[in-house]
Amino acid sequence: MSNSAPSASWRRAGPEKVVDCVPDLISCLREEDADLQVKAMTTLGMVGSRAKDAVPILDNILQTNKKETRLAAITTLGKIGPEAAVAVPSLILAFEEVETLEPAVDAVARIGKPAVSHLIFALQNPSPRTRYAAALALGRIGPDAKAAIQPLAAIYSRDRFPQVRQAASRALNLIQRKN
Repeated sequence: MSNSAPSASWRRAGPEKVVDCVPDLISCLREEDADLQVKAMTTLGMVGSRAKDAVPILDNILQTNKKETRLAAITTLGKIGPEAAVAVPSLILAFEEVETLEPAVDAVARIGKPAVSHLIFALQNPSPRTRYAAALALGRIGPDAKAAIQPLAAIYSRDRFPQVRQAASRALNLIQRKN
């Protein structure tokens, strides 16, 4: 398969047949070529939740040392949405890296309600960066994260780090916001 195969498959298939391309795109993820992997992930992201069969491989890619492929995997998992819930623990680990914190927060927020229990647990993490990112993600999830109100209130009142307290306060406001 050439390096342009994933994008070409997407254009040939059209949106109504894109699901037929998912197995080929998943095969591209198993290749050693990082550029091919990134192109496949970009195309899988366009498929959204219909790319759910790629989640285990994307989760494994998060464990690699290649920043470009990790970032693409994080973004793709977010675009898959709630169907990528099994990858939330790996995405929370990505909160610890400066380069992956914001994309990982966005991905977890896009996964939404299935991520809430993991994020509540992450609020207890010894790392202030992880607690901060968990609070950000909970706020972005909004009212679907109402189970996190009590843990966020505890973080807001007791955390040693002002940035974590501020993130908890914003999250509480966003979760309790009436539409």
